[in-house]
Amino acid sequence: MKITTDRPTYNKALIERYRTRIPKDLWDILMPDGDRLADFAVAVKALRIKEEERDYVRDIQLRYRISLRPDESVKETMIRVRMAILKLRRSRDEDENLIDAGDSLPVDPLE
Repeated sequence: MKITTDRPTYNKALIERYRTRIPKDLWDILMPDGDRLADFAVAVKALRIKEEERDYVRDIQLRYRISLRPDESVKETMIRVRMAILKLRRSRDEDENLIDAGDSLPVDPLE
């Protein structure tokens, strides 16, 4: 998804929101100059999108008890989850079956 910088009011609000989270003593170091503020807003928004995806992946991995790989893509995570569920269904060992085998396989909302 490409983020454009043609919305200056949105970028200004985004910059102000992140500026309030930075201590005033560090503004000179961490905040860019006036001509690079638009690029800063785009970079911050892109990082926020990546952070949300990483949290989503981690939540899926915790829910289905597979090894944590937070930098893995959603597609790869869904493949590993589906394989883990299918493996549990094949084993049919009720004592170790932590995930209900009757459930349908999870579907990635981003597909």
